[in-house]
Amino acid sequence: MNKFINAQESKTLNFQSSSFELVSNDTINELALLETIKKTRKVEELGCIALQLSIAGYGNKTLNKYKYKGSEKEIKDLFKELKFKSDNPQNSTLNETDLTPRRLQRIFRYQVKSFLEANPSVSSYLFNKYSDRNLNYRTICFPGAEHLVEKDDEARYLMQCYKNLDESLKQSNRQYGFSERLTRVFLARGLKYE
Repeated sequence: MNKFINAQESKTLNFQSSSFELVSNDTINELALLETIKKTRKVEELGCIALQLSIAGYGNKTLNKYKYKGSEKEIKDLFKELKFKSDNPQNSTLNETDLTPRRLQRIFRYQVKSFLEANPSVSSYLFNKYSDRNLNYRTICFPGAEHLVEKDDEARYLMQCYKNLDESLKQSNRQYGFSERLTRVFLARGLKYE
């Protein structure tokens, strides 16, 4: 006895897809995040941290330090003060106004790109460690850039960097999956990344 339905049997469900509306599962609301950052009254300092994280990097639950107005400070201290969610398990559910290191990098992405354009001797850790160092892509190769690139070749370049990063993390038995996240971002933005 066959236990699978065919197309004709499926029609007995009387389901009309025209009554279906997609609901976004994305908890990112960049305008809400922008307002949350402005309300901190520490925009310039958070911008410095975004540059530090995007260019120098962070990992293994270590946020390290940043320099602001000549003083070296701990990132974790400001994050604690501003109630950042910086130690979340992967795929955590966040409110649209919750600040995280990755969201901070995303909101300041244009400033990171501008900084790299103004400082040709500076490259991100992503560019230095996980790319072929093609200088044509130096200013769009940093975490958060996946939300600003507009050309397919830029998306492909970033994807290859993140695949290299994932492979490195996989070999050291650490959490990986960055290229999967980029796939979702590029699909949503209509970019060809392969």
